[in-house]
Amino acid sequence: MINVFLGHVFLLFSLYIPLAHEKCVEFFHHSPIAFFKRIEIVFLVSLLQVPKIDMLAGIELYSTKFEGIGGHIKGKNEDFKVTEILHNSVFEKFSKTKTEKNRFPLYALEKNGVDSNHALIEIRKELGIQLRILGIKDSKALSLQYCTSERDTIENISTRHTKLKLLGYTAQSIRKSHMVGNRFDIKIHEANGFRNVGYREKIGQMNGIWRDTILLERRSNVVGIK
Repeated sequence: MINVFLGHVFLLFSLYIPLAHEKCVEFFHHSPIAFFKRIEIVFLVSLLQVPKIDMLAGIELYSTKFEGIGGHIKGKNEDFKVTEILHNSVFEKFSKTKTEKNRFPLYALEKNGVDSNHALIEIRKELGIQLRILGIKDSKALSLQYCTSERDTIENISTRHTKLKLLGYTAQSIRKSHMVGNRFDIKIHEANGFRNVGYREKIGQMNGIWRDTILLERRSNVVGIK
């Protein structure tokens, strides 16, 4: 009876996952727990009908069956704002002027309509300065990120798609480990009546940084109406 049951399970598994029947059996014997967890995911995917494009991006299941809020984002770059968050340790020995200990420049790079890599190329060609950034941001956004340089600094200056502001100098060159996250400000257009009603300050802490939570509201046309 058990063999018959497993035979049906292997058959169903191979129908949804591109593995041969022999591979399914090998997967089961290698790790039975992982096999049945995978089976559970497979049936949830088929039940909740995850689009193929989402599965290719690594989204294997939806946790709900109701419709999304609708609407669209990134109508213009200013509708999607990204700001990097640096660890507090960067500013513990921060100086507005260059000293023997604080010799690494810290810039705030604001870019619009260009991705981070092309922004660096543009700055290098127009200003002759080589910058090193912490994170990669896409072009369809208004981004504020931090960067540094190993050579002599320049004051506030702009290019076609970027604005570069010298904030000061750090005791050590900033690294990717200094970036603890990003803050997003996203405007959703025509999203089934949703509107931004405010935010709650410091609702949770991550990596020593207190985060705010944006509050969205949609008034019901059914509840409370007789």
